[in-house]
Amino acid sequence: SSLQAPCAYLDGEDGVYLIFNTKDANNTLVRKGAMTLMIHCTLENGELMFRPVDGVKNLYDKEEKKELSLAAFAPQAMKTRSNAFDLSLSIDMGYARSVVTKLLASDDGREFVSVTVYRSVAFRGGNLMPKTFLSVDTTYNSLSPDAQGRMPEVCEIPCEDGKPVELRIFVDK
Repeated sequence: SSLQAPCAYLDGEDGVYLIFNTKDANNTLVRKGAMTLMIHCTLENGELMFRPVDGVKNLYDKEEKKELSLAAFAPQAMKTRSNAFDLSLSIDMGYARSVVTKLLASDDGREFVSVTVYRSVAFRGGNLMPKTFLSVDTTYNSLSPDAQGRMPEVCEIPCEDGKPVELRIFVDK
């Protein structure tokens, strides 16, 4: 799927509410797209912040909170009760260069959507500048020949060095 046709309106303060159309990757579906969840966009300390609107708090299944310590290159599976849920992650990257979360994985592991947090270091003016990036990859979301793949979406996300990366992911089938 892809995001397109953004609609925005002012929140009456210093923010904007945004909603997008999405286009399905499978052109054989009767449905030709859907609307995204509405997000609230604000500018905080020079950073653009995106948060879901308060109304989505009760839309999705609640899962218990778990704290996991992951070993490098050792997958950890967590089953959910449904394919529509709200997932909040606090990721302490430690020395990891990336952490991959696979969503909606098929039983054989061949179909999934991956959300990856990457950490890289760049040199700017002779100084090391840590940067954090988020990637959403739907390349393997379907084995159907009717599904059209898309390039992964990647963006830089604000994250102070040494602080956990905070993600909130909404999954809706």
